[in-house]
Amino acid sequence: MILQVIEMENFKCYEALDLPCSSLTVLTGYNSAGKSTAIQPLLLMTQALRGSADERELALNGDLVCLGAEGDVLRAGAVTPSFSLGVRSANESIRWKFGSRRNRSRRGLVQLSGLEYVRDGQQKTSLGGRRPRRIWPAIGGTNSPLALAIRGTAFISAARALQLDAFPVPTAHSEGDVGAMGEYAPYWYLECADEEVPEVRRHPGNGGGTVRAQVDAWLGELFPGMVARADRLAPDAPVRLTFSPIKSGSRARPTNVGFGLSYAFPMLVTLLTRPRNSIFVVDSAESHLHPRAQSAVGRLLAQMAGAGLQIFVETHSDHLLSGIRLAVRDGLLKPRDVALHFFGEGGRVGQVTTLELDGNGAVSDWPEGFFDQAEHDLAILSDWQ
Repeated sequence: MILQVIEMENFKCYEALDLPCSSLTVLTGYNSAGKSTAIQPLLLMTQALRGSADERELALNGDLVCLGAEGDVLRAGAVTPSFSLGVRSANESIRWKFGSRRNRSRRGLVQLSGLEYVRDGQQKTSLGGRRPRRIWPAIGGTNSPLALAIRGTAFISAARALQLDAFPVPTAHSEGDVGAMGEYAPYWYLECADEEVPEVRRHPGNGGGTVRAQVDAWLGELFPGMVARADRLAPDAPVRLTFSPIKSGSRARPTNVGFGLSYAFPMLVTLLTRPRNSIFVVDSAESHLHPRAQSAVGRLLAQMAGAGLQIFVETHSDHLLSGIRLAVRDGLLKPRDVALHFFGEGGRVGQVTTLELDGNGAVSDWPEGFFDQAEHDLAILSDWQ
């Protein structure tokens, strides 16, 4: 686990929030209750750290998130015209402060007004002092390992761009970073097809040790009988992706198969190709999947988190949660390695309830609105209510 806490103050709906993180962090709850907001500080700082090392402004709009202007992210009713974002690991703490009383930007760029960085007990801070030189934290010229990890975060949004005839080649993405819409997944699948997948990330039925074989093995788990193929005419040419049933051998473009394949494929490529100890954020991992496949995705995410990736998933699926709980029961991931957060308890925006799992996969509490709709509906149908 790399990241232990995500912090924010005066950011959107949160006056203050310290969000505990673990190897697998699950964000669930009501719509518009603050789930996406809670993960946006991580994505915003990923965008910022990928920019120039001398950057002094935070871009609110980029490849990962588009949040508008400064007034859109500053909490309504904030006493001071500034907000702060932070991250903490076992031996590092970084907090950035943004905003200016004098110059309110409407261009989607917010001025850096303070930086506090602590590493191994050594502190270098400019909060309340002179204007900091840059967003990138360093002590004595040594780069921050935590900042490097944040910069390398891979993110797949709820939208996908796999309904194309040809897929682009990335220019600056790290290995396995398939892009926010999954647009680079065919490239990384083809680039890494013959690389060996660590044993702990392989499908329980194995199916072969290469990325190509493991993508097919996991696809077969989610979509029985389906495999993927990718090719291109030249090294820099766009990549063509097709899916086909094993029995027929016919090849179909993503536009001619179910949306579930297009949604799951980028996630599988990311999970099988990302380096160990890297961060991966996926929104709506269950989209367009059959309930059985949703449960399998939950188990898959738990297995990959247990294999050394740090994963954040935003979900509305009780089936996906059940898959995670089953994986904990079966020992693929320890209960303490799951951070389970429920947003909006009692109908309150920004209310975060942190739940726990035990060794049998049981949830410590079951607050109103936490995956209980099926029980309510069945009770009505059975005349219990």
